[in-house]
Amino acid sequence: MTSSGCLWQLRGYGKDSAPGQWDHACTGHVSLGEDARTAAVRELREEIGVEVDPSALDQVACVLCDLGSETELTTVFRLEHDGPFTMRLPEVAGLAVLPAGQRPDPLSPSARLLSARLDAAHPGWDR
Repeated sequence: MTSSGCLWQLRGYGKDSAPGQWDHACTGHVSLGEDARTAAVRELREEIGVEVDPSALDQVACVLCDLGSETELTTVFRLEHDGPFTMRLPEVAGLAVLPAGQRPDPLSPSARLLSARLDAAHPGWDR
């Protein structure tokens, strides 16, 4: 989150799933021996160059997302930060800030599902 809205990232065009589609910013997988909060701090650093203390992240939800070909247990954190952001190619192909409730297009299947779940269970998660 920024003071102007929700930060979204365009997935790199070389990604194996949903290349060139928009996703929630700084998503990633939890590595062996890592917890979700530590992974979120790592992803912020790797994908947009933001260094934060783990205590700065507010956990919003833990959501099970069945995408048909895979099932993800997704932990969503919120961080208010106005940058600067450093786009890390080729992982990230673009960044956009949109007002609450607005979504970029095309949205990746996982981002579409997760956003719908968050909208239903946690209205205002993107404010």
